[in-house]
Amino acid sequence: MNKKLSLDSLEKRWMFTVIGFALGVFAPIGWTILRLIFFSDSDKSFTELIFGDIVKSGESVGLYLYMGVGTAIVLGYVGSLIGKFIVQMKDRADRLDRLNFEIAVQKEKFEQRFQTLNQNLKNFHAINTHLQKSLDIKEILHLSADGLHEVLGYDRVNILMVNREKDCLEF
Repeated sequence: MNKKLSLDSLEKRWMFTVIGFALGVFAPIGWTILRLIFFSDSDKSFTELIFGDIVKSGESVGLYLYMGVGTAIVLGYVGSLIGKFIVQMKDRADRLDRLNFEIAVQKEKFEQRFQTLNQNLKNFHAINTHLQKSLDIKEILHLSADGLHEVLGYDRVNILMVNREKDCLEF
């Protein structure tokens, strides 16, 4: 699925990447603070406690660079993945909200149709009951016309009947 990233989603992804990168860069600073709290040497000055361990040897400088840059790259990548995941989840939630709204609208339409059909069916049964009870042809025609109008929704109803006595058709 080839989908272009929106500007908003790209900004969120970069934001998490930058946060992860910053956490990685600040890892040596955090280690220095922890070292000062738990492993401080009272014989050394404050600046020597902070920078003494960092610059005491090439190996120590390499260790702090590895800890800072390596961790920053890894946490930046992880932040990017987290940002991508959050954007995907937000997009899915938005699509789900739209789908739920469409389903609610369709449900409302279906319920209205059902109520209309149910009422029409009740009207049809009521008219059918009256038709079965009546013996007058005029009343049967009138009830039939009412049924076509009320149940099927015709706005005009004409019923053509053969009049055998007069040898003609009647409306």
